[in-house]
This record gives sequence, C-alpha cells and structure tokens, in this order.
Amino acid sequence: MHMTRRYTFMLSEMKKYILTSLFAVISTFFLIYLIFNITLDKSFSENTGLYFFSSLIQANAAILSIIGVFYIFRLQSIQVAISNIFNALFYENITIREGAEDFKNKSLDDKKTYVSRLTAHDHISNSYRNWLEYEIEQNDIKERIKNPLITITVLIILQVIFLIISNGIHSLGIWSEIITYLIVGLFQIYVLVIVVKSIILIINRKNV
Repeated sequence: MHMTRRYTFMLSEMKKYILTSLFAVISTFFLIYLIFNITLDKSFSENTGLYFFSSLIQANAAILSIIGVFYIFRLQSIQVAISNIFNALFYENITIREGAEDFKNKSLDDKKTYVSRLTAHDHISNSYRNWLEYEIEQNDIKERIKNPLITITVLIILQVIFLIISNGIHSLGIWSEIITYLIVGLFQIYVLVIVVKSIILIINRKNV
C-alpha cells in the first residue's frame, strides 16, 4: 500500500507539472504577442503542420513500441514462472502430473474454484495457489494494457488525418492552426498520462 500511495503521489505531481508547464507556455506566448504585437503569420508556414504532426506520429509510434516490448517482456516472465510451477508438479508423480495437466487446461474461473477448495498448505497446494496468482496477474495485465494501446492508436490515426489536411488548416488562418496544435497537444499530454499510469499499475500490481 505504501508503494501504491507513492506512485499515486508521483502521478498526481506529474499531472500538476505538465498542466502548469502548459499553462506557463501558453500564457507566455500570448503575453509576448500582446506586448510586442508580434506578427504570428511569419512564424507559421505551410510546412509547420507537416513537421508538427509527423514528429508526434513518430514519437507515438516509438511509445507504442516501448509499451509493446514492456508488455511482451512482462507476460513472458509470468509465463516462465507458470511453466516452472507446472514442470515442478509434472515430475512429482503420475497422480500429481495428471492433476497439473488438468489444471493447466481449466479456464481461469475453474482454476479459481479449484484453488478455493484447497484446504492443505503443503507445497503442492501452494504451487497451485501461486499458479493461480500468476494467471490472474497475466489476465489483469492484458486488460490494463488495452486502454493505452487503443488510445495511442486512435491518436496516431487522428494525427495522420491532421497531417494530410495540415495545408488546409493553415489556409484557414493562423488562429485555426494554433487552436488545432493546442488541442492535439493537450490530447497528447492526456495520452502520456494514461500510458505512465497504466505502466505504474502493472509494475505495482501486487501492491494494489
């Protein structure tokens, strides 16, 4: 629980930092504009949108790859642990071997029912309990990873669309372009927070 509170506090502080930084950048930008009456039209060209959206697409593709690697590595480590438990049970004796093979083929709900009926606390029963814990953790990771993966995929698709129509957005005027960048930037920050939160929850799952 202590670890969970620490990660929750870190996530809260990160959100505050990001929002404060964004507010400071936007405020400074408009303050400079109002004081010095800078002509923004000269600061944005037809290629600005191309550079902006293509950079975000590449960054999100990299984030997606990192999440994929982390996800695969985590599931593989759990699968190795389950395989070690199965192999240990498999070489006990013929009765336990058949029981382990039967347990392996059960659904998660059936495994929960089976383990809930165990009353002994010998190494065989504890092996099944540990096996079930790994199965639950594996299933939990699969559920937790869906949200960031779907969100980043949707964001990349939207950014590709904006990349295609970037010249059209530029032709609508400088403020249309700025508002578009701000909206996309805010959504990008939101996605990063979701990704970090999901990874922290996966790492810290046993402490939740």
